[in-house]
Amino acid sequence: MANAVLVGVQDRLKEIAPSIRLDIHGELGSLEEMDAVVNKFASEKKAGQIILRSSGSVYLKDYPPSIPSFIGGNNHPVKLGTIKSMQSPEGLVTGVTYYVPIVDTIESFMLLHPYMDSILLLSSLEETGR
Repeated sequence: MANAVLVGVQDRLKEIAPSIRLDIHGELGSLEEMDAVVNKFASEKKAGQIILRSSGSVYLKDYPPSIPSFIGGNNHPVKLGTIKSMQSPEGLVTGVTYYVPIVDTIESFMLLHPYMDSILLLSSLEETGR
């Protein structure tokens, strides 16, 4: 999935902003290593950053950004502590999330099947070796 997102971003940037250079960094070993990369980047360039995954959102909570930051591919950024409000993100953080309120999910089910009287919830469980 990460590769598909990367290819999509690269293709779209070529179309709409061909002069923007995309600097790509792979997985880092710690938040401190990530902060060193971000600080070096921010000090050398006029730039913004795209930070993916929930771990990236947690990084922004612990290390508030000095450059515009777009988060993506993460769970609830309010619960992760990245922002205080989904309606009005503060500071230099904006983006998208996988989080969808349960009310919205159930309302969409009810629109598709208004006579529904129960829902089966299947969730991944920890591997137990059985």
